[in-house]
Amino acid sequence: MPIERITLDLDSAGLYAARYAAEAKRVPLSVWISGVVRERAIAECLESYVEQDGPPGWAEEHEARIFGDEE
Repeated sequence: MPIERITLDLDSAGLYAARYAAEAKRVPLSVWISGVVRERAIAECLESYVEQDGPPGWAEEHEARIFGDEE
């Protein structure tokens, strides 16, 4: 996947938490942030779509397909 270099301004607490989470997963901070941003964007798009057009159960089914079962 191609990458694009950007600059982010983060609050200290958020940055600390992100660094800690990335270290726990043993991935670079940039990889962790990229994954979280992608997951959040997809989830918010799904929520927006489901609220307008989705039948009951659609969101849960598609989120499970996209993100997999984490339990």
